[in-house]
Amino acid sequence: TDGITTDRDPAIVSQSPTPGATALRKTEIGAELRTGYDGRLVINGVEIPEDQMEGAIDPNSVTPEELKRYGIRPNNRNSVYFQPGPGKVLTELPNGEVTVSVRYFKDRQDQARGRTVSWTFQVD
Repeated sequence: TDGITTDRDPAIVSQSPTPGATALRKTEIGAELRTGYDGRLVINGVEIPEDQMEGAIDPNSVTPEELKRYGIRPNNRNSVYFQPGPGKVLTELPNGEVTVSVRYFKDRQDQARGRTVSWTFQVD
């Protein structure tokens, strides 16, 4: 649902920017989830690749076994954030209303069984 706040969904600890806020074009976007959850971001309909989310590691820096066991975001799975920038799917946010959706699910569980929280904010 659009505009859900953290007090209505116990898995969401915080959202950034907060619903209805005004932000800059290179603002970090996302949510902090309770421990034991993981999530994915969609910004204005653009799915953010996990390897572009904050805390992602270079897959070449670990063994294939470690990557399979711990994932590409091994230390911060409950922090679901993206910073627009060069070489990313969004280099900056467009002016106007921006819609963010966080699809979250129990860590290491099927994403299809998760829930989605969406909210909007303004970019000037």
